[in-house]
Amino acid sequence: MNRFLLIFISCLSITINGTEAPVTLTATVSPSTVTIGRSFLYTIQLSGPKVPTTPDLKTPQFSPRFTVRNTKKSQSFSFDKQSNARRLINFEFILVPQKSGTLTIKPSTLIVNGKQYQSNSIDIIVTGTGTSLKKNASRKNTSSGKTVFAVASVDKKSVFVGEQVTYTLELYRRIRLFSEIQQMSPPFTGFLSDSLSMDTKPYIKHVSGKKFHGQYLSRVALFPLDAGAKIIEPAKVGIVLNAFDGQKILKSKRLKLHIKPLPKAGRPDQFSGAVGNFFLRGRLERNRSIVGEPVTYTIELNGEGNLKAINKLQFEPSTSLKIYAANIKDEINYDHHVKGRRLFEYVVIPKTPGEQIVPTFSLSYFSPKEKTYHQLILSAKLLQVIDGNNEGLLLTASQKIKIIDTDIGYLKPVESLTHKDLYPWKTIPGQVLILINCFGIIWILVLRLKRLIYRPNKTALKSKKAYVTALKTITTLEKKSDIDSKEITPLYNVVLSYLSDKVGHSFHGFTQDKVRNDLIAYSFKIDQVDAMVLLIDKISEMAYAPGQLTEESYGQLIKHIKDVLGQMEDKS
Repeated sequence: MNRFLLIFISCLSITINGTEAPVTLTATVSPSTVTIGRSFLYTIQLSGPKVPTTPDLKTPQFSPRFTVRNTKKSQSFSFDKQSNARRLINFEFILVPQKSGTLTIKPSTLIVNGKQYQSNSIDIIVTGTGTSLKKNASRKNTSSGKTVFAVASVDKKSVFVGEQVTYTLELYRRIRLFSEIQQMSPPFTGFLSDSLSMDTKPYIKHVSGKKFHGQYLSRVALFPLDAGAKIIEPAKVGIVLNAFDGQKILKSKRLKLHIKPLPKAGRPDQFSGAVGNFFLRGRLERNRSIVGEPVTYTIELNGEGNLKAINKLQFEPSTSLKIYAANIKDEINYDHHVKGRRLFEYVVIPKTPGEQIVPTFSLSYFSPKEKTYHQLILSAKLLQVIDGNNEGLLLTASQKIKIIDTDIGYLKPVESLTHKDLYPWKTIPGQVLILINCFGIIWILVLRLKRLIYRPNKTALKSKKAYVTALKTITTLEKKSDIDSKEITPLYNVVLSYLSDKVGHSFHGFTQDKVRNDLIAYSFKIDQVDAMVLLIDKISEMAYAPGQLTEESYGQLIKHIKDVLGQMEDKS
């Protein structure tokens, strides 16, 4: 009876664990209450063991209630106690509400293996105005003679879609203020915005022949999203003139802008909306590799404009190379204009040996200064690829040749030699030296005979030591103190080196099918082969997950590698 009860409980536990959804979609917002015109973060999180690498996520319609200011995608991995990998992908949207009230964001959907998954709908509360100056908004500025006033301005009244407009808010005063200044910028509806750096020190400026103390309160780079007439509402500035009157509210004037559409004439087919002035340059991590070994290709986009709006470059897929977009880094200067550089990191994986061509990368953009379209083309790069069995061919001449500097000593003639000097073997030291040489020759002959009689199998010796060698290397990698020095590629090479030593030929550059067939041919068990193939696949996935390596996932991966290597050594 107890035995049947134990079996029932075990089956029930397996059933419960097996019911875990392969894909889970969750939607969140932060914060849940915002002011109209202020941005908030909307996140859709995909998690589970069956999340595809490139999910086809269908997001809800944001327009016209929301304006999408920016988007971002990130992914990471986690492991359970059984070392099973779970993928986690975050889709982040910076949204700006265009109306007040309780707004509902509808669910997102994803179809995996014919089954549809759906996230939750979510509400966000949008208030009509801000709160910091709301209580005193009805108060009027009673300062006579304009002894203090706020001025809002833009550097250009007419621009193209996507062209930068610099908005500036200044305060001018001829009197001393009693407290700190409070200011609330208007909602920049219809624009993407980035705050610019500014000098907040007061300065002297003459207005209508009178001297005022001026001060910058805000400088913002605006990028219009669509064409037409745009209105920037007045900004509000809260000041206290004295301790008895309380806070007074100053308002700037409303600003009108004319946004011109981008011309259709000459627009390239690949144009995706980039506006500014840019140039491209790229560099390969190295120009030689082996089949299956990744090479990092870094492309640097420099220039002036909304760099964050450019999220990808155009390139033609290659049949001989796998190319993944791995990471994006920004080095942007927010001074008078938004300018700097955006670094695109691509992972290039050769599939076949030979001289391969990394394809050209391009970007089409519109230049407001020249009022014309341009196309940047980064020339193709050559990558010399060899088969994994010929790694030694990658050594350059400078690595193979070592130069040894020696001094030349000149011999001086001896004036005369004695009888013993002419025949050194007739002296005791000479005879001892002859005996030593004889013993040395005999010892060398014995060693040679031993090698002829007994020749150890080097391949068999390497196969026996493969497990111990792999564990020593893993222990060395595990002792690295900081996560920045820990990489996945060395662990991947440890596994391939173990298989190479175990079987007797190189596994570098092999496909999964080739690895499976060779291990089966070497008489490994099916469960051992499946475990090794799954391990290699997991390491490959983590190697191409940009910037998501943690101490916990690295430790779990090392434990998983040790478990699989131990399983491969099991002869039972």
